[in-house]
Amino acid sequence: MRPVLFASLLVLATGCASTPQTARTPSCDDLVLDLERGTLSGVAPTASPADVKAAFPCSTGETDEGSSFNFGGGVFFLDHDFYAYTHRDYIEARTRFPGTTVPAGVLGSPSAQADTQFGTPQRVEDGARLYDKRYGCLRVETAGGTISELGIHAQSCAQVEVPR
Repeated sequence: MRPVLFASLLVLATGCASTPQTARTPSCDDLVLDLERGTLSGVAPTASPADVKAAFPCSTGETDEGSSFNFGGGVFFLDHDFYAYTHRDYIEARTRFPGTTVPAGVLGSPSAQADTQFGTPQRVEDGARLYDKRYGCLRVETAGGTISELGIHAQSCAQVEVPR
């Protein structure tokens, strides 16, 4: 009887000693726009408005899904210069985006650097260069000879409607 009791206590003690998983704390600090994975601090462009707001508690506004405004709706972060267009499944970061991009330093770099870093674009439309990625499409916008905006789209480049 003692070996069974000892074994039971050992299993119970081992189970209690395991470390619990920690959930990611919502934050607008240390934002990382990962251009290879197609995420913003781990959040995909297909996230719902509720998921975006839960991950980033610093939103400054939103438009309902299916709205005729803001490309069908989304959650917006004017103070951090990024925008989650949840209806069209894309995330956009603009020049004042405070986070980092992977690869680093893309925003604000010379326009010519886009093709060097991302290869030949799938298509070029109205000043936007669209690059095929495994998650969908990377949209690179330029202004004044520098990269001013990045869009991570869940759709293929052939399906992306360039926002204008």
